Amino acid sequence: MRLSWLPAVSVLALGAFVAGGCSKSSSPTSPTLPQSDQTQVNATLTAAASLVDDGLAEDGSQVSASSASLKIESAVRPFTWWQDITHETRTWTFVWSDSDATGHPNTVVATLTKHMTGSLIIIPVSPSDSTQPDTTRISKPIDKTLTRRVLLKRIAIGADKAWKVVEVTGAFVTTPSATTHIVSIRLTSSSGVDTTITDPLQFNSLRHVIRFTTQDSVTVTVTTTRG
Repeated sequence: MRLSWLPAVSVLALGAFVAGGCSKSSSPTSPTLPQSDQTQVNATLTAAASLVDDGLAEDGSQVSASSASLKIESAVRPFTWWQDITHETRTWTFVWSDSDATGHPNTVVATLTKHMTGSLIIIPVSPSDSTQPDTTRISKPIDKTLTRRVLLKRIAIGADKAWKVVEVTGAFVTTPSATTHIVSIRLTSSSGVDTTITDPLQFNSLRHVIRFTTQDSVTVTVTTTRG
């Protein structure tokens, strides 16, 4: 996999679709919305936490350049790096539609927005010993915003209706003043998966979310505006 080492870049975050921390939901956009629908949607999003937020955008795990098959293009060749997210603001907005005769909407698009700040920590390779990190530590500020959308439907279950998550998007992460942007991401695997993603905010049915088998070998090819 070829990656460009850039301090500011628009990122397409891939992985499991869905999020936690739904208790910070914002107010509904419709002033006449029955409160029971907002409460039920909040509860549904909380129960589907693994579909909403995979936590990758704030993952602080160290990445070792020596242990990964990466071609790093940068002025500083890193030995290892990680991120330290120190502040996060999470908000939800809702767009309701398709109301029935009783005034209850049957469709809602819930949008999660997370603004994260912190630091990117880089340990450069020692010029005297390529197997050991230098004592120098480089710290660069992180300022990024993640967006993910979730489509819910009010579905009849027997004599009642309940809100269910039916489609989700990927997570789109942007940084201020980014000069390089991801055009597409291609996923191929030994199990036969071969798909290219060009729009991370396109809705995907839960029935068609990309799945990989156990012990699958996956190759990720990223195309950016830098070529």
